[in-house]
Amino acid sequence: MNFTSLLKNSFRQLIKNKLRSTLTSIGIIIGVAAVILSVSITNSAKILVETQFLSLGGKSLIVNKGTRTKSGKVKKDFKIDFNINDVNAIKKLGSVKRAVRRNLESGSLKYNKKTIFGHVTNIPKGDNRNFIYEQLEVNMVSGRFLKESDVGKVFLGYNFYVD
Repeated sequence: MNFTSLLKNSFRQLIKNKLRSTLTSIGIIIGVAAVILSVSITNSAKILVETQFLSLGGKSLIVNKGTRTKSGKVKKDFKIDFNINDVNAIKKLGSVKRAVRRNLESGSLKYNKKTIFGHVTNIPKGDNRNFIYEQLEVNMVSGRFLKESDVGKVFLGYNFYVD
Protein backbone atom coordinates (compact mmCIF):
# COMPACT_ATOMS: atom_id res chain seq x y z
CA MET A 1 0.00 0.00 0.00
CA ASN A 2 1.49 3.33 -1.05
CA PHE A 3 1.08 6.74 0.57
CA THR A 4 -1.57 8.02 -1.89
CA SER A 5 -3.88 5.08 -1.37
CA LEU A 6 -3.40 5.38 2.41
CA LEU A 7 -4.37 9.05 2.27
CA LYS A 8 -7.47 8.32 0.14
CA ASN A 9 -8.51 5.56 2.54
CA SER A 10 -8.12 7.92 5.52
CA PHE A 11 -10.35 10.59 3.95
CA ARG A 12 -12.94 7.96 3.03
CA GLN A 13 -13.05 6.80 6.67
CA LEU A 14 -13.38 10.40 7.90
CA ILE A 15 -16.36 11.01 5.62
CA LYS A 16 -17.92 7.63 6.44
CA ASN A 17 -17.63 8.16 10.26
CA LYS A 18 -18.65 11.83 10.46
CA LEU A 19 -19.79 11.75 14.11
CA ARG A 20 -16.62 10.08 15.38
CA SER A 21 -14.43 12.41 13.28
CA THR A 22 -16.28 15.48 14.55
CA LEU A 23 -16.05 14.40 18.19
CA THR A 24 -12.35 13.58 17.86
CA SER A 25 -11.67 16.97 16.25
CA ILE A 26 -13.60 18.75 19.02
CA GLY A 27 -11.61 16.82 21.64
CA ILE A 28 -8.29 17.78 20.04
CA ILE A 29 -9.35 21.44 19.79
CA ILE A 30 -10.48 21.52 23.44
CA GLY A 31 -7.24 19.83 24.58
CA VAL A 32 -4.99 22.24 22.70
CA ALA A 33 -7.05 25.22 23.94
CA ALA A 34 -6.77 23.97 27.54
CA VAL A 35 -2.97 23.69 27.30
CA ILE A 36 -2.67 27.16 25.74
CA LEU A 37 -4.99 28.62 28.39
CA SER A 38 -3.12 27.03 31.31
CA VAL A 39 0.25 28.27 29.99
CA SER A 40 -1.20 31.76 29.52
CA ILE A 41 -2.64 31.80 33.06
CA THR A 42 0.67 30.60 34.52
CA ASN A 43 2.66 33.29 32.68
CA SER A 44 0.14 35.96 33.66
CA ALA A 45 0.33 34.93 37.32
CA LYS A 46 4.14 35.04 37.20
CA ILE A 47 4.09 38.53 35.68
CA LEU A 48 1.51 39.67 38.25
CA VAL A 49 3.61 38.43 41.19
CA GLU A 50 6.81 39.98 39.82
CA THR A 51 4.99 43.28 39.22
CA GLN A 52 3.65 43.26 42.78
CA PHE A 53 7.15 42.76 44.18
CA LEU A 54 8.60 45.49 41.98
CA SER A 55 5.83 47.86 43.04
CA LEU A 56 7.08 47.53 46.62
CA GLY A 57 9.93 49.80 45.57
CA GLY A 58 12.85 47.49 46.24
CA LYS A 59 14.66 44.63 44.72
CA SER A 60 15.09 42.71 47.96
CA LEU A 61 12.77 40.41 49.79
CA ILE A 62 13.55 39.58 53.40
CA VAL A 63 11.94 36.50 54.90
CA ASN A 64 11.91 36.27 58.69
CA LYS A 65 11.07 33.24 60.75
CA GLY A 66 8.50 34.73 63.11
CA THR A 67 6.65 38.00 63.54
CA ARG A 68 7.56 41.26 65.21
CA THR A 69 5.76 42.40 68.33
CA LYS A 70 4.98 46.06 69.06
CA SER A 71 8.19 46.32 71.10
CA GLY A 72 10.21 45.21 68.05
CA LYS A 73 11.12 41.78 69.38
CA VAL A 74 10.80 38.76 67.10
CA LYS A 75 8.14 36.36 68.28
CA LYS A 76 9.03 32.83 67.14
CA ASP A 77 5.58 31.56 66.27
CA PHE A 78 6.55 29.40 63.30
CA LYS A 79 7.62 25.78 63.61
CA ILE A 80 9.37 25.91 60.22
CA ASP A 81 13.16 25.95 60.02
CA PHE A 82 14.52 28.07 57.18
CA ASN A 83 17.74 26.25 56.37
CA ILE A 84 20.50 26.32 53.76
CA ASN A 85 18.55 23.92 51.49
CA ASP A 86 15.74 26.49 51.32
CA VAL A 87 18.24 29.20 50.39
CA ASN A 88 19.71 26.98 47.66
CA ALA A 89 16.20 26.30 46.29
CA ILE A 90 15.48 30.05 46.19
CA LYS A 91 18.80 30.64 44.36
CA LYS A 92 17.61 28.33 41.57
CA LEU A 93 14.58 30.51 40.78
CA GLY A 94 15.04 32.35 37.50
CA SER A 95 14.31 35.86 38.76
CA VAL A 96 16.48 35.60 41.89
CA LYS A 97 19.98 37.01 41.56
CA ARG A 98 21.17 36.39 45.11
CA ALA A 99 19.89 34.58 48.20
CA VAL A 100 21.64 34.94 51.54
CA ARG A 101 20.77 33.22 54.81
CA ARG A 102 21.19 35.23 57.98
CA ASN A 103 20.32 34.50 61.57
CA LEU A 104 18.48 37.28 63.39
CA GLU A 105 17.74 37.13 67.10
CA SER A 106 16.55 39.65 69.65
CA GLY A 107 19.13 40.15 72.32
CA SER A 108 20.60 42.40 74.92
CA LEU A 109 24.05 43.78 75.63
CA LYS A 110 25.15 44.68 79.14
CA TYR A 111 28.15 46.99 79.58
CA ASN A 112 29.06 49.23 82.53
CA LYS A 113 25.83 48.35 84.36
CA LYS A 114 23.73 49.47 81.39
CA THR A 115 21.63 47.08 79.30
CA ILE A 116 20.68 47.82 75.71
CA PHE A 117 18.17 45.70 73.78
CA GLY A 118 18.42 45.15 70.06
CA HIS A 119 19.05 42.57 67.39
CA VAL A 120 21.94 40.16 67.06
CA THR A 121 22.76 38.83 63.61
CA ASN A 122 25.54 37.12 61.73
CA ILE A 123 27.42 38.69 58.84
CA PRO A 124 28.05 36.21 55.99
CA LYS A 125 31.37 35.58 54.29
CA GLY A 126 32.66 36.52 50.84
CA ASP A 127 30.73 38.75 48.44
CA ASN A 128 27.60 38.35 50.55
CA ARG A 129 29.25 40.39 53.34
CA ASN A 130 29.35 43.64 51.33
CA PHE A 131 25.93 42.86 49.87
CA ILE A 132 24.41 42.66 53.37
CA TYR A 133 26.09 45.91 54.43
CA GLU A 134 24.62 47.58 51.32
CA GLN A 135 21.15 46.14 51.93
CA LEU A 136 21.16 47.26 55.56
CA GLU A 137 22.41 50.70 54.47
CA VAL A 138 24.99 50.56 57.26
CA ASN A 139 27.15 53.66 57.65
CA MET A 140 30.27 53.64 59.77
CA VAL A 141 30.41 56.35 62.45
CA SER A 142 33.42 55.07 64.31
CA GLY A 143 35.68 52.04 63.97
CA ARG A 144 35.49 49.63 61.03
CA PHE A 145 33.34 46.92 59.54
CA LEU A 146 33.99 43.32 60.44
CA LYS A 147 36.50 41.44 58.29
CA GLU A 148 36.33 37.76 57.45
CA SER A 149 39.27 37.18 59.77
CA ASP A 150 37.28 38.69 62.69
CA VAL A 151 36.12 35.60 64.55
CA GLY A 152 34.40 36.04 67.90
CA LYS A 153 34.15 39.82 67.48
CA VAL A 154 31.05 42.01 67.40
CA PHE A 155 29.85 45.04 65.49
CA LEU A 156 27.95 47.42 67.75
CA GLY A 157 25.09 49.53 66.43
CA TYR A 158 24.56 53.26 66.58
CA ASN A 159 22.44 53.20 69.76
CA PHE A 160 25.31 51.64 71.69
CA TYR A 161 27.72 54.25 70.31
CA VAL A 162 25.45 57.18 71.23
CA ASP A 163 24.56 55.93 74.71
